[in-house]
Amino acid sequence: MRFTLMLSRGEHRHFQAIAQAAEASGWTSITIPDSLFFPRATESD
Repeated sequence: MRFTLMLSRGEHRHFQAIAQAAEASGWTSITIPDSLFFPRATESD
C-alpha cells in the first residue's frame, strides 16, 4: 500500500525536513497544492 502526505499549510522552508521525516516513517510521497499562497481571511455573502 502507498501513502501520500499532503502539505498544504505551513512554512515552505520546513517542507524538506517534513518530507525527510515522512520518508523515514514510511510515506511514499508528498504533494503540495498548486497554489502556495493562501489568503489570511476570506469572506462570503
